[in-house]
Amino acid sequence: MPRTTRPSLLALIAFFLAQGCYAATAALAADTFRPQQSAKDARQQLDDWVPASTPLADAVKTLQARGFTCQDARPATADIRSATLCTLAPPPPLEPAQRETAPPTPVHWFITLNSTDGSTVSGILVGRTPRDMGGRR
Repeated sequence: MPRTTRPSLLALIAFFLAQGCYAATAALAADTFRPQQSAKDARQQLDDWVPASTPLADAVKTLQARGFTCQDARPATADIRSATLCTLAPPPPLEPAQRETAPPTPVHWFITLNSTDGSTVSGILVGRTPRDMGGRR
């Protein structure tokens, strides 16, 4: 192989390797719940994980696999036959001697899976404390 094409070939290989790493990182990030995100972004992520008409049992398993704790809840209205509350609490902060910076503000998440038929997800409510900046949910 001529010497002038080796750098070009190496650059091309490096480019494709970088694209593969980026795709793998993006897929991992999409599969991980980000506790510091806004409620709006969390809602979009949850809609991807648990689309409408997902069986409730599958929705609960999906959220539990990502660290949520789920339990049956009392439906908020008469037209909802079943509700499941899934919560995510922040991990305890490290001891001051074990960290380099102050921990982020702990965010508690409250996800309610509603079902009008008692077996599939018909709606998702997303809440967090503290509220998003500006007080919006």
